[in-house]
Amino acid sequence: MIEFLKALFSSIFGNKSQSATTVTIPLEPKLNIPKEENKNMALPEGIKDLVTKQELLAVGDVPAPEHEANFEEYHTKINIFRNKTGIPMEPSSYYRSRERQIRIYKDLAARKLHPYPDGVFDESKIAWGSVHLLALAGDYGGKQANVIALKNWILVPENQAWCKENGYYFEDPAVTVDDAIAKGQNPWIHAQIRPPKSGNVVFKP
Repeated sequence: MIEFLKALFSSIFGNKSQSATTVTIPLEPKLNIPKEENKNMALPEGIKDLVTKQELLAVGDVPAPEHEANFEEYHTKINIFRNKTGIPMEPSSYYRSRERQIRIYKDLAARKLHPYPDGVFDESKIAWGSVHLLALAGDYGGKQANVIALKNWILVPENQAWCKENGYYFEDPAVTVDDAIAKGQNPWIHAQIRPPKSGNVVFKP
């Protein structure tokens, strides 16, 4: 009789313990999955994530839903370009909402910079056709030596041929780099992945 009760006791409490274990175990893996685990899945094999999405978002707005696909494309292509050149690129401007574009141009007016040499803000002079507004362009500043190195790379004819074939276009570094330095401003490289009206790899802003 005693042995029967022991067996019954063990059976009842043993099953409860086992039941509790099977309920909690499946929850464990979900809690331990890193959120950033798959952040580089969109990049082609062998391409390092040297210009991260976080860096781009830190210098712009969060792309509107209709521009999310452009964001993914730009992130991928700018990393292919960055891996190709081997030159460090520090984002200084990326996606711009309408409100951000207005703020940028008001700041230009306040500093009497192009297109407001008289310091008077005029909304009609805002570049509404800029592909910054479509998440298809970014500006890159940072260390002046890196910006100049990138300018020199872009101006090599063989490199321009590669850019043309692969869909990379740049505002003329004579304006964004040389003129900026001459005026005591921080230089930058504007890189976009849609052709300007001229279709030229290097075009006048």
